[in-house]
Amino acid sequence: FLYACGTMARFIIAPNASTNNVWATGLGAMYNAGEVSALYSPAYDLSSLVRPKVSFDQVAYMGVNDGVVLEFSTDTFNIADPLKNWYRIGTNANGNNWYNKSGLASSPGDQTDIGPPKITSGDFGWSTQLDTVLHSQHTLSPDLPGGLRTHVIFRFAMASLPADSSEGFAF
Repeated sequence: FLYACGTMARFIIAPNASTNNVWATGLGAMYNAGEVSALYSPAYDLSSLVRPKVSFDQVAYMGVNDGVVLEFSTDTFNIADPLKNWYRIGTNANGNNWYNKSGLASSPGDQTDIGPPKITSGDFGWSTQLDTVLHSQHTLSPDLPGGLRTHVIFRFAMASLPADSSEGFAF
């Protein structure tokens, strides 16, 4: 199941979406059990920004161990190349409305810090059964060091357990 852009048509998320044009893990159906998917941004040059941050409105209604994480990459490999490195932005201990769970069994994304130290655990993400739109924001420093900001790609990576399916994630 790939992310789709358009108008939400699902029972729980749709009435709470703040716009008619959202990206979601499916606009009219629940996400698949065992889902592993991602939505990728174009490449950005953020080198002229002193204190870059990311912010967006989001709503999630997911299985208790399913989740979505926001990651970035600074290398020039194709997004499908297994050599491409993805790094998690933040943890559930920082940012505003940033990740509401750690220890997600579905382990969305690569869950790696750019380091040092390089932490590859935590399994953070948005995983909730709230039907409320939240404004999430997080600074990109120090997660994204100044010298690595000339070619930045973001991805929302989603994963669910084989037995789980629910409304999903929209922003």
